[in-house]
Amino acid sequence: MKFLPPKPDSLRADTDCCSRSGKFSLLRLLSAAAGLLLLHAGCSSPTITNTSRNIVEQLLISSAVERCMYQIDFSMYRDAKVFVDYSNLATQVDKNYVQGCFELYLSKAGIILVKEEKEAAYTMRLISGTLATSSTQVLIGTPELPIPLPNTDINFALPEIPLFKKVTRRGYGKFSLTVLESPSQKPVRTVDGVSNMSEFINWTILLIPFSSRNMEMKQSEFEDTQYYLFE
Repeated sequence: MKFLPPKPDSLRADTDCCSRSGKFSLLRLLSAAAGLLLLHAGCSSPTITNTSRNIVEQLLISSAVERCMYQIDFSMYRDAKVFVDYSNLATQVDKNYVQGCFELYLSKAGIILVKEEKEAAYTMRLISGTLATSSTQVLIGTPELPIPLPNTDINFALPEIPLFKKVTRRGYGKFSLTVLESPSQKPVRTVDGVSNMSEFINWTILLIPFSSRNMEMKQSEFEDTQYYLFE
């Protein structure tokens, strides 16, 4: 049996130094990798913004407007030159969409739109009595409970626990229309009280959410596009 002589103190010190140096290098490498991962994650996060009206509100309003316009028969004015007076829509937030939708249905009826009233055979004055959304909510369960921490400015809240919850949102539209002879301003026709409603409901039953609606929310395909051709 052979006995090896003990290592000199200087050699043991060098070995320990190399071991510590290797550990420090590994720590630096892991720290750098973690920093790069965090930097990459921060740079790849998308910027998310929201419109002033969310998608459901826009669909409620547009569906209510379209359903109202669809109820008016414009066929008797086919090929006639018409000037549309929108001054009564000045207070409506969604007046631009109403104007565009109204002119779309006039075009479907074969009506010729003109920019000057003196060029028209008829003047149509559109009135909007109602164009808005509403919401109601029914909750059976525990609402969100804010809990302040004593002697601090910190607050936290217990989440809502709905056993049954129904949030109903509706869009309402109500329109009237006056048709006048352009030169004389003599009334020719009135269409009064054209109204309709759209609805979107969020349900939660035993913590399971789902929704129902009375309007289309599907992605249209090529076959769904409607074309109107005029001779």
